[in-house]
Parts: sequence; structure tokens; C-alpha cells
Amino acid sequence: MQRQLHLPVVEAMVNGQGPFRFGLDTGASGALALDKRLIEEIDFPSVGDIEVYDGTGVGSRRTPVRRVDTLAIGGAVFHDLDAISGDYNRGPLGSEPIDGIIGIGLFWDLTLTLDYPADRVRISREALPEPNGRNIFALDPDGAIPTIPVRIGDQTYTAHLDARNMGALVIPSEVAATLAFADEPRVIGQARTQVNTIEIKGATLDGPLWIGEFEFQNLTAVFADIFRTLNVGSRIMGEFTITLDGPNSRVRFARDDRGPIRLPTPQPAQPR
Repeated sequence: MQRQLHLPVVEAMVNGQGPFRFGLDTGASGALALDKRLIEEIDFPSVGDIEVYDGTGVGSRRTPVRRVDTLAIGGAVFHDLDAISGDYNRGPLGSEPIDGIIGIGLFWDLTLTLDYPADRVRISREALPEPNGRNIFALDPDGAIPTIPVRIGDQTYTAHLDARNMGALVIPSEVAATLAFADEPRVIGQARTQVNTIEIKGATLDGPLWIGEFEFQNLTAVFADIFRTLNVGSRIMGEFTITLDGPNSRVRFARDDRGPIRLPTPQPAQPR
């Protein structure tokens, strides 16, 4: 596993050329997206276009669809893929450019392990044990993006698992209005998607966040009106080895230290 800042990255061969660097995004429902720079380098046939959304339900864009004959990640070779295109190196991300995004849709027939502590990615056909509610959870077999249960106070919510989210926990404003915070919400920055740029606020939860048996203390959650679902991002995912078993619709979180987890507090955005 390499990184583009917070995003897991692997090297892959495309149509026998490369290697190229691709981000692994568990929050992307499709199989493959190509950066505009790679499309300029390799002549991928166009097979139409498609409307692309970012999960907020606000805005969209049309993008061409390109045909990729083969994508090889280590010894795993995928054939006849349709790929969308976009700009995946905007802003700070451009300091370590990637050539595209590999979404969770590529792995639904396989088992994908993101071992953040060891910087390893594993693709296999391993079957996870039955869900136990502690560190192994059932996934929605009809969901396009993996979701996990998270508990705040006495309420349990469903949250997307999103490796491309550079934060810890995103919550809709309407959910934030029902929660207790230890401090006043403040503007901490902007979230960028392929469709929207969103000003976000943050505040520290007044109490822990639980993912099964794992406790996060003094966690800063971010929120904005545009968000529709809870979202667990890379700052939480980076504490674990996460295994997604697509065929059996299960996910496992593994961590050597079972004690409470405290993440650094994000710094507020600087005035412009």
C-alpha cells in the first residue's frame, strides 16, 4: 500500500502498460475511474457516457465511459472494464499524483484487505467468519457501498465506509442537531467531491463513538446540510486492518490494541 496523502494507493498495469498508481476507494461504487492525464496518454475506446453523482444528491456531471481491456493488480487480472473519467489530482492531492481510482465495485466477488498499519493490500477469496457484532459485521448485500453500524450515546446509526474521506466521521446536519457536543461547532475546512465543494463544520462529540468493541474518545465529527448519510473516513479506517468479504457480505476490523482510541483534533481552517 502506497498513499496519496490519506488515500490507499496500489500499482496496477493497464492494458499491459504501466505500472500506474490507482487510489483504492471503498466509498466509490463503481469498478474503475481514469484520471484525465492517463486518458491523454493511452487511447481508450469510448463506449458512451454516464451521469455521475457524489452521494450528496446535489448536482451531477456527465462523463465519457472508456473501455479497459485488462487491469492487473499483482497477480489479480480483471478483464473488460468500463471506466469513467475525472480529475483526481486537484489541490493538495496533486503533490503525489494518481492515475485513477479503483472502486469497491471491482472487488464485490472477492475479499479485499486494507492493512493500514502494515501498509499492505491483499486480494483473495478468503471467507470471513460469521458476524459477531464485536469486530465482524454484516454488510447490506444490496448496498453499492459497504456500511457498518456505529453507536453514539444510546443510538446506533448506519455509516458508509469511505477510504477517500480524509476525515474521521461525517454526519448529516439533521443528525448533528440531535447529538451533544463538548464544544461549539466551527468551520474547519472544505470537502471536495467530483461534483461539489462543501464548507464543513466540526465539533467534538460529548461521549465516545463505538464501532463494535472499539471505542473512539474525544472524536471530532464534521457535518454540513448537504450530507445525507453518516460516513466513516480514513482517519478511523487507518487505525485498523479492514477486510471486506464481498461474496459473504461481511467486514472485519482488526487492531492489536483494544484500548480506547484518541485521534488528533483537526485544526480549524485559516481565514482567507
